[in-house]
Amino acid sequence: MIEGSNFPTTAYTGEVYYNNIQADTVSIESDSLIYATFDFGVPISENEIYPLLQFALDDSSVVHTAYNVNETLSNPVVITSSSSGLECSFAGGCLLEITSDGLSSSLFDEENIYITVCENICVFDEDLSTSSVAVCEMPMLKTTYSMTAYNMAEIGAVYGVEYFGSEGSEPEYAFNLENLDRNEDWNADCYFGTSFPEGYVGLLDEVKIYLGDLSKYYYADNLIFQGSNDGETYTDILTLSREIHEGWNYYDFAEDEMPAYRFYRFYGTESGACTVNEVHLFGVEVIKDDLSSHDCLPVLHHDGTTTDLPNSVTYQATLTPLLTSIYPRFGTVRGGDEVTFYGENLSEDYT
Repeated sequence: MIEGSNFPTTAYTGEVYYNNIQADTVSIESDSLIYATFDFGVPISENEIYPLLQFALDDSSVVHTAYNVNETLSNPVVITSSSSGLECSFAGGCLLEITSDGLSSSLFDEENIYITVCENICVFDEDLSTSSVAVCEMPMLKTTYSMTAYNMAEIGAVYGVEYFGSEGSEPEYAFNLENLDRNEDWNADCYFGTSFPEGYVGLLDEVKIYLGDLSKYYYADNLIFQGSNDGETYTDILTLSREIHEGWNYYDFAEDEMPAYRFYRFYGTESGACTVNEVHLFGVEVIKDDLSSHDCLPVLHHDGTTTDLPNSVTYQATLTPLLTSIYPRFGTVRGGDEVTFYGENLSEDYT
């Protein structure tokens, strides 16, 4: 209910906004009274903010904004419950329910208010949500286990979140997607690299390195690609050999030998070994967890802060379908052939 004065009662349509969400219906009862209804509940707001009242002239682009005499409103989030004991496939798709008045309305503002599960967006389901219960679809979960077992995501370029290097190194030049400049570090015992967020690793499928017109003897047997999970102790992954050449050099990893580290670096034992033009890493950024189940506590992001949901969710390998083969692989042009799918953990619900 909005009270005031001089509200237009004819030829105008009322519009009410609260915390970036527009009311679904606005009824101008009189020149001093308006009712605004949010079908999914009044949006949440931890802060006292001004509702916005506008009047749009019918069949026109003219809009008048009402003057607000210091009337603010807050609607703090209150989460009374969330799905308990929810278990899901690593592929995601399960429905997470959160009981909280007005939350559904706020989730339409997806840039500012959203729910994450294991730091991935839980997609709001408008059709299944109500004014008191918000429903979202759980995302897939990429861990070292799920990628190895199910190839959960496509391989692509991975960059990490922070570049680092030894004194004299300029690591940003080796990762800036430009082949013409380079990391001008002529020191021996030099290094440059990139790191992934805490709790995550880069599961690598390929690394490629662009070398300029310097002699390959600067690099051969002197430049080593290494990985580490603590940034202190490094493991050698590969050493550039005398087969390298000017331009791009490619190194692919077998599916069962893909390195998975939080920190990656190139380490040069001799002067000139770190003068590299460009490095590209290909793989997937995943949570470092080799177990067949993984627990997460869903989080609501709102008003510049976060609120943990009451109950955690669990991703389970036993609930993750795995298709292993199809028979027959070919059929007749007449059709009517029976096709059989073989796999593990296939659903018994064939609808």
